[in-house]
Amino acid sequence: FDPLGVAYFPETERYFADMAPNPDYAYIHRPGRHRYGGVDVQINSSGLRGPEIAPHPAPAAPRLVVLGDSIVFGWGADQDETFPWRLRNLAQGDGIMLEVVPVGAGSWNTRTEWEFLRKKGAALEADILALFVVPNDLEPHLDARTDIPKDQLAPPGTASSTWSRLASRLSQAIVPRSYLLMHVRYFLRTRQAREAEAMTGADSPKWTDAQLALDGIIHFTRSRGIHLVVFLYGSPADVRQKPVLDLYRRHLEMRG
Repeated sequence: FDPLGVAYFPETERYFADMAPNPDYAYIHRPGRHRYGGVDVQINSSGLRGPEIAPHPAPAAPRLVVLGDSIVFGWGADQDETFPWRLRNLAQGDGIMLEVVPVGAGSWNTRTEWEFLRKKGAALEADILALFVVPNDLEPHLDARTDIPKDQLAPPGTASSTWSRLASRLSQAIVPRSYLLMHVRYFLRTRQAREAEAMTGADSPKWTDAQLALDGIIHFTRSRGIHLVVFLYGSPADVRQKPVLDLYRRHLEMRG
């Protein structure tokens, strides 16, 4: 009986513990076979879920690179049930040849996605890039590259960093042994997320850093003739009501 789904947290801790650190985009999956969220996961030599990526796209099948986080990774879903694969299968069912390359890792954000694209994107030779944006995409990875100084992104002593440290200590010490404490951590993280979103505005250092990364993605695709599609995760009403997603919406509209 797990109405809040809190059993997810110990499993994701194991998932993140398996990651290979990277100074530019925080971390990437280690190649090989793994089991996360109750499903078998194959990580290719590029550190991405799925089969090996062909060196060049086939002439008759445009290559769609899907860039995002755990939604793109497909947490808890078999490979054929992840949405990039279902998208490919739907396209092929309509007679459209489409090669799909999922590029996603749990809790990546716009900055880490841009840093991965900056380092590895040219070799992917995408014809189309689909960028997925979710409300926590402003939360920085302080062990990865940023344009804004890290002490501005998470100043010492802020409420969010305090709750984050408390949640981390609970996690590492006793939470995996106590279902009750998993619920405590769930509410701490929920509170932290609400506080972070409430403090987000157009002048927020987190948004400034994410905006610079978003502009990097836009320039990257335009300079290479790649068609960019940005999906803001939620209904149109959700997007306008959520401060973070609305910042993305307005900026993207301004950039055309």
